[in-house]
Amino acid sequence: MDKVTEQATKTLNESFEKLVTNGVEKYKDFLFGLLIGLIVAYFYNKLVGNKALKDSYEKTIKTKDDFITVCKVLVSERLKDVQVEQKDKQFFNRLKRFFK
Repeated sequence: MDKVTEQATKTLNESFEKLVTNGVEKYKDFLFGLLIGLIVAYFYNKLVGNKALKDSYEKTIKTKDDFITVCKVLVSERLKDVQVEQKDKQFFNRLKRFFK
């Protein structure tokens, strides 16, 4: 059994080594271009992509701040029209006695 396993392992290793050797020799230009493309894409993403994302986040935050400011102005305008009755301390004392 050990001899069969050893022979199978040896055959697989030889065929894998042959495949890698011939594959690299045949496709070395393609693999080199792929590697360079991946490196360029990585640095493009780090330099340009992250800056664009940061600018987008800043624009979103500024827009939300502007919206909050507009909402504050709208609420303050509506609050100017609200009429509140003035109550003295005796009113609250009577209310407290009523609910006891």
